[in-house]
Amino acid sequence: MKLETYSCDVCGVQRGPSNHWIVAFPIGIKMWFSPWNELTIEDDAKGLQHICGQKCASTLLSRTIEGWSTVNATEEK
Repeated sequence: MKLETYSCDVCGVQRGPSNHWIVAFPIGIKMWFSPWNELTIEDDAKGLQHICGQKCASTLLSRTIEGWSTVNATEEK
């Protein structure tokens, strides 16, 4: 049995046994959120982010939206 420890990619907290975690998948400039799923986690998708809960998911969403401003500003030049 493979025992993995995961830390939140936003705040750094380590995942415990009863946490309600989320995974986030960047696809281009989009960010997709999904409930934690051991099969998804083991897939080790490129750029997969481990998120400890709603607050950190909101932070990641905000960062993603801020990134859109950078992309739009670059395209307008």
